[in-house]
Amino acid sequence: MRSRLRPERVWLSCRGCVPWEAPPGRPLIVFRSPSAEASVTLPARTHHRRALVLLALGAFQLWLWGTRIVNLLQEVGSFSAAFVAVHLVLYVSAIGAGLVLLALGRAQLREASARRVPAPQDVVA
Repeated sequence: MRSRLRPERVWLSCRGCVPWEAPPGRPLIVFRSPSAEASVTLPARTHHRRALVLLALGAFQLWLWGTRIVNLLQEVGSFSAAFVAVHLVLYVSAIGAGLVLLALGRAQLREASARRVPAPQDVVA
């Protein structure tokens, strides 16, 4: 037995999205960019915390895959050239991902420090 309920207008909203009404006859879930007026403001502390997590993950990636490259190159004689080449490509791409994480973390840290507002007791009138 099929349900006879057909929602004509549905309010959709998500965290950080602008609520909108689905027009009749259109799918209920549509990916849509928020309008220019919509903005999500987060505290500078949140940006700072996320920046530190990204920086830590990026540094860990560099340390981990750098160590793997050193270990692989020390044991080159026990592996075939194709094995070494493939793994070096994989390790270098993982290091590239770590560099991207570092760049994102640095940019977010700069944004967090630019958004930081002095506490009321630090403001001199």
